Amino acid sequence: MLKKIIWLIFILLLSVAFFLIYQKPASFSKSIFFIPAIIFFIGIILIYFFKYRDIVSPDATLIKSSLNIDFLGEIPYVKKESCQNIFELRKKETGLKTAFTKIKSATPFLNNNNNPVVLGVTSAFPKEGKSFCAANLAIAFAEEKEDTLLINANLRKQFLSVFGTKSNKGLSDFCSKESSFDEAISSTDLDHFFFMPQGPVFPNPQELLKTKNLDNLIEAAKKKFKKIVISLPPALTCADASLIGDKCDGIILVVSAQKNHLNSLVKVKNILNRNTKIIGALLNKTPF
Repeated sequence: MLKKIIWLIFILLLSVAFFLIYQKPASFSKSIFFIPAIIFFIGIILIYFFKYRDIVSPDATLIKSSLNIDFLGEIPYVKKESCQNIFELRKKETGLKTAFTKIKSATPFLNNNNNPVVLGVTSAFPKEGKSFCAANLAIAFAEEKEDTLLINANLRKQFLSVFGTKSNKGLSDFCSKESSFDEAISSTDLDHFFFMPQGPVFPNPQELLKTKNLDNLIEAAKKKFKKIVISLPPALTCADASLIGDKCDGIILVVSAQKNHLNSLVKVKNILNRNTKIIGALLNKTPF
């Protein structure tokens, strides 16, 4: 309704401009540059309005009311250059370790010790901190002496190489039958914590992920690990997150505490909730 009103105003202003030109043709030469300028600036205002009108600063209240999902907790803002060694960072930033430990302890889904749990972590857009949150959650499990595997499932972008692993094998190698499960995972400096990188960038990730090898991966991981944390691609940039998310027992949505689009958050919730339950949202990059 709001869009229709704005477009109506735009058409009305345009009509008035042409009416004035028609009534005073002698002044047309003076108006020939003035009228298009007005139309141009009105167009810029409309574009800006439609692009930024639903931007919000997310908080716990908005997540609970507008998204209608559980709020799991807040993660303090960490400078990008501080993330080069995540183990050292957790020692230095005690609030960071405390935040993830608290989230793990307060979420019943994450404390299921009877059966292996496959947890997906995603966000609406890139650079919201989903990979960072996935890694810290996995480390929190491992620190409780639970055998944990962190999988980087973003086959379109190289990341999560902050654990000192030397293996070039990874998820894409396993799914394309270029390596075994054991060859695709690496140990880390932390006991009980293992990592599977994404492997070489694959030309068509969706085709690779649609194979039964993804099912085989989850099955093999469940035989060796109690917790499997999968860092998914951003949900609104490609369909990969939905394809892999369908294999997860639950998904955590990472939301940046900085400016965000409310409509986008609602959209990603609806996409992910089709076949997989969103167990809650983390508010990342909160100022402390």
